[in-house]
Amino acid sequence: MNNHLEAFFANLDNRFNHSPVSEISEDCIRYDFFVPVSSIGTHHIILEYPHPDKSNKEIDCVIKHPNNEIEAIEFKFFRAIPSGRNNPQTQLMGQLVKDVYKLLAFKTAAIRKIVVVANDKMTCYLNNQLKLFENEKQSYRIINISKSELDRMSETFQKNIHPYNNIDICLERIFCKEIRTGRDNYMAAVFVIRAEGV
Repeated sequence: MNNHLEAFFANLDNRFNHSPVSEISEDCIRYDFFVPVSSIGTHHIILEYPHPDKSNKEIDCVIKHPNNEIEAIEFKFFRAIPSGRNNPQTQLMGQLVKDVYKLLAFKTAAIRKIVVVANDKMTCYLNNQLKLFENEKQSYRIINISKSELDRMSETFQKNIHPYNNIDICLERIFCKEIRTGRDNYMAAVFVIRAEGV
């Protein structure tokens, strides 16, 4: 998988340095991730997979590995709003945590990951609030986020994680690299979710 992650970063780095950010969407991030993973066979990869434990919910990507392990993955891409207005950072952070909870609710998944690509401002915000990018030069890091920390978050945050309830979260950061574009810089990170289900 490390080779896949390095290839994913190379794809991202190439994209960000050859395309204006206005042309890069979350689907582009997913595609850059899927291309190296597809070496196991595209029939193992299912996009927009119906959540087996939450009705009317979907998982961005499910990989059914040849050994029958199920890997569930969500993607988050945070960039500047084209209008130049400030991003609703608390709302976006709530949506990220909600995706973590959605993955935790996928009971049969042996591996749960969230892939985050964020611009400088959102990287700073997520680091201040959740320590997601602390010591970013060291890719591997365990990040514990307690229920009490999340309970203290604003009403806007709480609304955006609905219908899930706050629980303790343990994230294992297995990959973290900076993308330098000559304009905005971005951080790309992959986290394995280690907490118990909700």
